[in-house]
Amino acid sequence: MKTIFFLLLLSTPVFAQSFTYKVDVKPGVSSGYQRIMLSPDVLGRLNDQLGDMRLYDRRQREVPYLLVQQTGGEGMSFAPFTVVNKTSRGGVGTLLLKRPDGRPIRSMSVVLKNAAVQKSAALSGSPDGVAWYALTNNLTLGGHSSDTSIEHTETISFPLTDYPYLRLQLADSTSAPLNIIRVGSYAQRPSVSAQYTPVDGLRFIQRDSSDHHTYLFIDRPTPARIDRLRIRVSSPALFRRRAEFGQVFTQTITRKRGQKRVEHSFESAVGFTLSSTGDTTLQLPGVLTEKLCIRIANANDPPLQIGTIRADLLSTYIVANLLADSIYTLQFGSKTAAPPTYDLAYFKDKLPANLPVAAVGPVTDSSTPNPAKKPKLSAYALWAGITVVLLLLVYMSYQMLGNIGRRNEGQAG
Repeated sequence: MKTIFFLLLLSTPVFAQSFTYKVDVKPGVSSGYQRIMLSPDVLGRLNDQLGDMRLYDRRQREVPYLLVQQTGGEGMSFAPFTVVNKTSRGGVGTLLLKRPDGRPIRSMSVVLKNAAVQKSAALSGSPDGVAWYALTNNLTLGGHSSDTSIEHTETISFPLTDYPYLRLQLADSTSAPLNIIRVGSYAQRPSVSAQYTPVDGLRFIQRDSSDHHTYLFIDRPTPARIDRLRIRVSSPALFRRRAEFGQVFTQTITRKRGQKRVEHSFESAVGFTLSSTGDTTLQLPGVLTEKLCIRIANANDPPLQIGTIRADLLSTYIVANLLADSIYTLQFGSKTAAPPTYDLAYFKDKLPANLPVAAVGPVTDSSTPNPAKKPKLSAYALWAGITVVLLLLVYMSYQMLGNIGRRNEGQAG
């Protein structure tokens, strides 16, 4: 019986991992290593590690690939500033900073612990750390609270400058100082800049609230990942507003007598400044287009009129060795698939810089079977199944004949 069970195990087909989506890949006219560009529709359906995808040939054999993101010098590489001195005198806290290089910058990031207290601040620059010149005033730091992280980042924008020394001054006369963890900027050191792909189909709705805030709700019909947002303000010509980027969550609360009320909450992730004299581009760490929102503090000014919001993602592709005149399938979207490990990762420096690009078809849902097409077994699988069945029949016949012979011998005796 154990032998029969073992043979049945041998006859059971082995299936690949289950993926929800797929795209067809058509190589170029020549065989060799080629790029397979990943569209926003593909990247938006991958997990955070971008590892739940596999490339298969027409025989469903897994094809090794190398994942490449064209981050260049951008991305989220944080270059910290050196804290030269930190003092507090006369109700003013002063943070003296030295930049690591002399490249021009137009913004810096301040990472600080959550606090429900806001501080007025001013930023100035110096060529020698002695004589100081104004960069921007009327800044506001703090006032942020998060349920998911103990710290957050504030982005300070200012006119393009190359001052090696920066001085951040905060008004601390009315409360304890803010806990500033680090200050720096996102470096763009390599000569090759990051390459971006536009994310089409982005939509936004502007709602000006009675609480002196403007809410920009951003979405897309299908999910995509965003690494950069470009905001264009159509009016007024001169503006400077504190803003926050985050997510909006909706909760239905049942009150007494069965009454239901819908409540909305905003979870801030990045604080920044929208300014007519600064950069209105916001760098993001590949966030999904789900429940996204920008909240702009208008104070007593009229709301800004937002002209356009455009999104981009870092150009991402995989490199694989493909055969010409063949068809491949990229399957992706799995809750259980872990990032693959291939030898190709150790030889990425040996691949040519300029590679041909394979054609990629539209995204289809592979979880829903097509009723017009019935699954077909390959000839090898069919003959293997027939062979196993014949072996089982021979084995069972041999066992039966042996049992009959032993039974006859017993009766004769």
